[in-house]
Amino acid sequence: MVGAGCAGLTLAWQLSQQTRHPVVIVDNGAPRPDHFFGFWDHGAPALSLARDLATARWNRWSIITDQGVVVQNSTRSPYTALSSQAYETRLLQGLKGCSRIRFVQASANQVACTPELCRVDTTEGRIHGGQVFDSRPLPTPPGTLLQHFLGWRVQCEAPCFEPETAILMDFRVSQSRGMHFIYLLPFSQDEALVESTVFSPDPLPECWYADQIRAYLSEWYGIHSFRTVAREQGQIPLLYAYDRDTGRGTPVGVRAGAVRVSSGYAFAHILTQAEAVALDVARRRPVTARPCTGSVDRWMDHVLLRVIRRNPHLAPRIFQGMAAALSGDEMADFMNGNHGWRQRLRIVAAMPAWPFVRACLA
Repeated sequence: MVGAGCAGLTLAWQLSQQTRHPVVIVDNGAPRPDHFFGFWDHGAPALSLARDLATARWNRWSIITDQGVVVQNSTRSPYTALSSQAYETRLLQGLKGCSRIRFVQASANQVACTPELCRVDTTEGRIHGGQVFDSRPLPTPPGTLLQHFLGWRVQCEAPCFEPETAILMDFRVSQSRGMHFIYLLPFSQDEALVESTVFSPDPLPECWYADQIRAYLSEWYGIHSFRTVAREQGQIPLLYAYDRDTGRGTPVGVRAGAVRVSSGYAFAHILTQAEAVALDVARRRPVTARPCTGSVDRWMDHVLLRVIRRNPHLAPRIFQGMAAALSGDEMADFMNGNHGWRQRLRIVAAMPAWPFVRACLA
């Protein structure tokens, strides 16, 4: 296993549960900052560990624009938030307690990995015999549309948040630098994760996101004083990737199409993919990490991103229209890739026609 991030550790853990094979995990040991994974928990066994470690769950969520609020509900697939550090720490604890798992601290360039070379020899830097999986992220080509963000976990002096409703997108913020919204997860009446998120090719200075968060809390919650108890920052390339050529083995995780590029969601897809790969190994079937969406949905996602890149001002209308076209259960199914043509056609009917027609023809 090349890489010990979310995908690498999840697949190693699944292999330790589903097979008796020894597993070698090669990682450079670089620290990974804590952040929140968000996902719709549809009850799949692959999500069981994440479910047990969840920080919070919401059966109701909303998308807000200047034109109004769409609220969705689901008891079948609650929206769930999970600390990446808590999840990866639990995986590491389980893996380090297994005699069949071995960790080697090295960069991928220091270890020659091919499907025929799988046992690590640290003196020669080689891996011999077996199956190699590569979970590292791919380099991002210049000009790729990114989802970039800064989030603060804030503690307020008085109750101000509605803990029963997660805000997935609030577009009542500046749209001058691309598609921009606030993502707000209320953990209690006085504590929440508040994140300024932008879709554009160019990340912004940290102070820009910080100013947006402060202005949002002031204008819509009357909050002028708060304590920041944690922060997270990052960027997600909104690029479908499936790399069979430049990696160190069979691609998994983000490298194998686990990111839903229309939204940046990947966590539940990574876990589902890892379980399927481990089962293939256990049953001695040909091993291929399946992407999170099929070709039709990948095409639809790329058309959507083309529209957003060209017309970011349409984003509030697009995402509110999508939410209004679906029930909460249908939205969760759509984000998890468990949907059909009925849901697709309802979403298409809710979109502004001409920008999408032009994007399809481009």
